[in-house]
Amino acid sequence: MLECILSGAKRYASAEEILALPGMACNLEIDSVLVDPEGHLTQIQRRVSADFAKRLWVRKRVDAGLESARGALVAVQQAGSPIEAVHALGELIMHCSEILTVAHLNPPTHRRSLADLRPLMETEEELQLYEELLAAFGSSQITEPEARRFLDQCLEAFDRALEVKRRPVPFEWKLDPCIRDYLEKGTLEMIEEGNHRESLFWITLFFVISTAAIQQDGTAADKQAFGTRMVEFLDALGVGSEAAIAQRIQDCGGLIGRIQDYSDRFIATSPKLRD
Repeated sequence: MLECILSGAKRYASAEEILALPGMACNLEIDSVLVDPEGHLTQIQRRVSADFAKRLWVRKRVDAGLESARGALVAVQQAGSPIEAVHALGELIMHCSEILTVAHLNPPTHRRSLADLRPLMETEEELQLYEELLAAFGSSQITEPEARRFLDQCLEAFDRALEVKRRPVPFEWKLDPCIRDYLEKGTLEMIEEGNHRESLFWITLFFVISTAAIQQDGTAADKQAFGTRMVEFLDALGVGSEAAIAQRIQDCGGLIGRIQDYSDRFIATSPKLRD
């Protein structure tokens, strides 16, 4: 699948602005400019590539990820329902994964954010942080058969949401028939690699969006059936009650602090980075 994003030229005003952004710098770290009649992007790309691994810019990208993670934690705290909480929790986990990924000079991503982070975690401390990350999301104890079952339920919800959706829901652009293969095959790819726990991040995103559309526009029977499945799913992630969510918020606050401590030391000492 190719994704086309139109962006204003201001986003590419200078190499310094791009070097500070986790999701932007990695795009220009490699020779990725295809068409550039005036040479502006080419000049910026060369500067980004030259300075990408400097500690100064890695620090700025990590700090941007930390700020986003803290913002997501506030969103979990302010969530009005378990479904809202788990959606915000997914954002928090994505940004925590992003912090660790960009510290190691790798590009952050969405679907494979946890699966691609796993090979980078080598030391005992890193492996422990990684397990804490999975536990914070609630997927650390999910088995492969459970992951496959939840994927099947998610696909059923996705298909039904496409049929019944009439009004807008958050992130509705992901509810499109062309996305279905990406959801199914992209998730199965991770499961078959042994990353079934990591696949729950992708499953959760679509399960929540699909269920929201069904609860809004589905029949009474739809709402009952798919609502029950979502309750069971949230219970499996350990966020099915206010008390459970409150505990998860506390756990995530501590996790962000430990990720910050780790990233500070990594940036200061890693031979991968340059002064």
